[in-house]
Amino acid sequence: MIIFGQHPVKDLLLNSSVRVKRIYVKNKSILDELVKINKSIQNIDLLKISEKDFYDLTKSNSHQGLAAEIDTPKLYGYSDFKKNIDKFGRIIVVIDHINDPHNLGAIIRSCVFFNIDTIIIPKNRTASITPGAIKSSAGAIFKSTIYEVPNLKNILIELKKMDYWVIGADIHGENINSAIFDQYTDAKLVIVLGSENKGISKIIKKNCDLIARINNSGKTDSLNVSVASGIFLNRFS
Repeated sequence: MIIFGQHPVKDLLLNSSVRVKRIYVKNKSILDELVKINKSIQNIDLLKISEKDFYDLTKSNSHQGLAAEIDTPKLYGYSDFKKNIDKFGRIIVVIDHINDPHNLGAIIRSCVFFNIDTIIIPKNRTASITPGAIKSSAGAIFKSTIYEVPNLKNILIELKKMDYWVIGADIHGENINSAIFDQYTDAKLVIVLGSENKGISKIIKKNCDLIARINNSGKTDSLNVSVASGIFLNRFS
């Protein structure tokens, strides 16, 4: 997988869990700066390539003369979920068919900020781990355990058996700041976030124990899902 742009590549070099296989530069003068970030860069293949080669490599004009080839982040499957279910943390985030990989990356970044490791996404008809998602996560994807599963409803049923409460984010729910939710601040929780356009699907909403909304005082009734995720996680973490 190719990651490009100075901030995304530098974020990756700061993350010791990411194996960088090759670095591409337009100008070798940036090398000293990269070595200061991660001394092991000296042991990585470095290639100086032209502007045209950069475009061919990244399919973008916003590469900023720097790119890195990395291993694709590992995704875990349903069998891994079943094997590890009794080891999950207090809060799990389930993302119901989100469309934009940048939003996915931003949500994962929020999860890492709030020390939430386990994230579950559907296997089909959804954004997955792309260079855009990695860029938006600022490398946080490599600090997360992401499960890609065929059926989110079954996942919620399994988690309820493990004493998790499931709280869905929806504009028709109870105000997230209501005292109703105070009793769940120390409980085992699954936070379910829906897609940008449709929100949580009907079948997933039916399998939620509670529905919460972010109270608005402005002229719009909804937030970008990545922004909403930070507010939800802050409320319950």
